[in-house]
Amino acid sequence: MRISLYSGQKNQVLLIKNFRKMKNNILKLSAFLLIVSLLFSVGCSKNDDDSSSDKNKNDVPNNNQDKTENVPDPPGTITSNIAVGSGIRLQVSDGEVCMGSNICIVSWAKPDNISTETNCTGYLASICSVGHVKGLGSITNIPTLGYTAPANRVSQELSCEVGYGYVVKIECSCYLPPAYARMYVVEKIISTSGGVMGAKVKYQYPFVP
Repeated sequence: MRISLYSGQKNQVLLIKNFRKMKNNILKLSAFLLIVSLLFSVGCSKNDDDSSSDKNKNDVPNNNQDKTENVPDPPGTITSNIAVGSGIRLQVSDGEVCMGSNICIVSWAKPDNISTETNCTGYLASICSVGHVKGLGSITNIPTLGYTAPANRVSQELSCEVGYGYVVKIECSCYLPPAYARMYVVEKIISTSGGVMGAKVKYQYPFVP
């Protein structure tokens, strides 16, 4: 009777140990499945966020790209090269002063300047820089300040800068109102020796905003 009771107790102890071992295994498996589930959930959420972000990027316009685009040239734009002794001739016909067509010359001067002068006693020329612009069409107003001193038969110069806009002012000593031209520097003209010898410009004359 004692032997049978001892044997039964031993089996009960083994059963309890096996149960505990199985319970631990179940807990470990549950923990593992929980971790896998969490990782999978986080991964899906990140992919959704990335997809949403990419979609938003496609919907939002690229402002930086828009800023770099040049404004189209206005009607009547003329492209020309200016150099020493060779420039743009702006004619003003008044019928009285200088006997008809009077010319303001816009040219390039060493070391790297834009030069303006007139060939008539009754006219004064000056030039103003409006700074960096996106093209000739970006110059839409006539500045009231910033011009060089009005001069006749004497060159007035400003630094020639690529991408900059300029407004030329021609004043008459008679009853006529001032005339204006707008100009944009496209690029420098480089000589075979590597130095700057002029500039390629776009301009419109007369310029009436």
